[in-house]
Amino acid sequence: MANPLHELLDKLYADFNRWTGESRQKHPEIEIVWNKDLDRFRDAKEKFRIKWIVVGHNPGKKERGDRNEAGLWMGRYFHPEGSSGSWTRLVLAHDVRCLRDEVLFLEKTPICSDDVEGLKKKKGKGDNPLFTEMLEGMAKAVHDLQEATEASVWIQGYSDACFEKFFQKLGDLYGATEAAKVRKKRVFKTPHIGNIIRSGNAFPVESLLEEGLAKALPEIEGFEWLAPESG
Repeated sequence: MANPLHELLDKLYADFNRWTGESRQKHPEIEIVWNKDLDRFRDAKEKFRIKWIVVGHNPGKKERGDRNEAGLWMGRYFHPEGSSGSWTRLVLAHDVRCLRDEVLFLEKTPICSDDVEGLKKKKGKGDNPLFTEMLEGMAKAVHDLQEATEASVWIQGYSDACFEKFFQKLGDLYGATEAAKVRKKRVFKTPHIGNIIRSGNAFPVESLLEEGLAKALPEIEGFEWLAPESG
């Protein structure tokens, strides 16, 4: 049986605090950013109907926010005033009634950087155990939160080798059972929203408006499934 939503998010919050402590001791250049929009979903008294879990690369400067006493940055993923966040939220607004109640925004890793190249510099050469732990930890969070909410998952950006450990772990967690195959059909992978917009190809608005986001995403150039055989 899936754990309750608030328990999963409480566990994830504790992991973020632990990662922050480790990074301050060993990697002070690494800044861990929690999405404070998730805090409302940690309220056990409230019942939420989560329709989408949206997963980006990692928080950028706009998402960074302010640091708490423990050193954890409290920001907002897919910030509504950021380029990625504004476009993503605009698309989602056509498929959900309330973004605050129906969408969980996550990242493949909570390490803040201006871009992927900056993230690679913070990772350093070779395997970084803390970096890998966070990628795999976020993969588990995506898997467990989908199980708890029965939401669809939209993963943006999947081609960079920097995030390979995330996808490996995610595939392993789903496995190859019949139940997993059904759930994987609701895990959608597209290029980063910025790449979609910059490509000059219009977002499939007609499908979005008439059939919903789950029908529109497979029409995007470069779309991939989290294929059953990946587990």
